[in-house]
Amino acid sequence: LDDPARRDRLKQQLQILLQAQQGGGNAAAQPAEKGFGAELLSSISHHVESVSNALVNLVEVIADLPHRMQLASVALADPQRRAYWLNVVIDLVGVVAVAFIAAWAARRLMQGPRRALAQRRSQRWLVRLLHWPVVFVVEALPILALTLAGYIALPLFDPSEDARLITSAIISAQVATMLTAAITASLLVPSAPGLRLFPMSDETAAYLQVWVRRLAVVGCYGYAVTELAALIGVEASLHEVISRAWGLVLTAMTIIFILQNRVPVAIWIAGGSLDAPLKAPPHDEPVATPLPDPETPADSERTIRFRTFRRQAAKVWHVLAIAYVVASYAVWSLQIEGG
Repeated sequence: LDDPARRDRLKQQLQILLQAQQGGGNAAAQPAEKGFGAELLSSISHHVESVSNALVNLVEVIADLPHRMQLASVALADPQRRAYWLNVVIDLVGVVAVAFIAAWAARRLMQGPRRALAQRRSQRWLVRLLHWPVVFVVEALPILALTLAGYIALPLFDPSEDARLITSAIISAQVATMLTAAITASLLVPSAPGLRLFPMSDETAAYLQVWVRRLAVVGCYGYAVTELAALIGVEASLHEVISRAWGLVLTAMTIIFILQNRVPVAIWIAGGSLDAPLKAPPHDEPVATPLPDPETPADSERTIRFRTFRRQAAKVWHVLAIAYVVASYAVWSLQIEGG
């Protein structure tokens, strides 16, 4: 250590050993490349853990309901907080009532034009298409009235921040619901079959209109409640339960709609009854009946195969549709990257 030359040489040797140890540690720490099986197992483990966490959150929320109710009763026992939430309810009811009354009045004003459109008839599809903007405007004017009345009434009532958030969420959800219904009504036109763009019966048009409105109400209001819960500071576990429950209800309604229309859609896919023979049976007719042209056979092999394919697809279409809906909910609920 007293010799400077030997001390420098020892220092260089120690530095070389230290660099070699660091390089070996990095090489050992570098993980091996994962194969397809390892990636699949890791993904399954991650999603199983997500499902378990969601179930645990649901159980915790249900078990904690008595405690939450007790906290709410204690909070409402405070005169100041009770007066605050009473004002929130009053402002909310006032603004929403003004908006809905305006929409009702606009719908009443549109009854005359709606009756006039219902009496129109046209066999030409282009004429019906030209009437579509008129039908849409008649259906959309109540939406405009609701929106304007709601957002004009907001500053007049001067609500608190919580009341403003809740009111805006309700008005936005109602506007989205009514807009979806207006677009559907302008396309299906249940009240004016003479201007309908698609060939269908009045019963089918009314049925589709009802189901679109149901799905729109659940979808729009469910999304509004979920986003509102996040804005007002609801716990993450409760927000997750609300979001997934809303999606589950929408998924169940879609499955019910598919099952209700299983037979009509199957007949449409198959091109007729599922029990009809694939090949037309021979006709028991007199010999004097003219024979068919041999150059155009009635049922070729290709036609029979195509009919068989359509019939098999008609038998399982609802299973495939339900599987797709359930898979879509699982991808959204579990937040699977890449779907």
